[in-house]
Amino acid sequence: MTAILDAASELLVGRGLDGMTTNAIAERAGVSVGSLYQYFPNKQAVCAGIAGRVNELLVDELRAAVEGEGDAGGRLDAAIGVICSMTIGSHEVRRALLEQVPRTWDEAGILRTEQAVAELLDPLFEALAPRLAPADRTARQRVATFGVRGAVQALLLHSPDMLARPEVRVWMREMVLAPLSSDSPSRAG
Repeated sequence: MTAILDAASELLVGRGLDGMTTNAIAERAGVSVGSLYQYFPNKQAVCAGIAGRVNELLVDELRAAVEGEGDAGGRLDAAIGVICSMTIGSHEVRRALLEQVPRTWDEAGILRTEQAVAELLDPLFEALAPRLAPADRTARQRVATFGVRGAVQALLLHSPDMLARPEVRVWMREMVLAPLSSDSPSRAG
């Protein structure tokens, strides 16, 4: 299965979604089309497998960063490092998934992964902003988390090399801390 997902990732990056046919995937992976279909019933399922692999790595590495040693600020830096990392699927694969795979393909597990990330970050945000009421902290955490996620996705699409720059991680840290540093309560509307 790994060979199939590796081959599909290469094709998605190199040829796009239209060029990532099941025949091309099987040929690149060195398996028969029948073998490919034993694991994945169609191209959509292959894309879900690629995204699932990236999402699983993200959640696992993020969990290690958040639950790691050190103070909350250090663990925040480690979490931002994970989100910007080139080891969680190549930037090219992550970019291709964002550009090529329709958002309506729920099998990619995007919503499930976003929920897992938010839940993993709950204790870290509690340590970063213990004075905030839980509901207010959660609202601010979601703004900060999705702000960073949006920034990373935009950089993957438009300037992926920036994700390796240390100052970008500092800016993202500031994006996370900004909503947590205000003493004013969050307000709807």
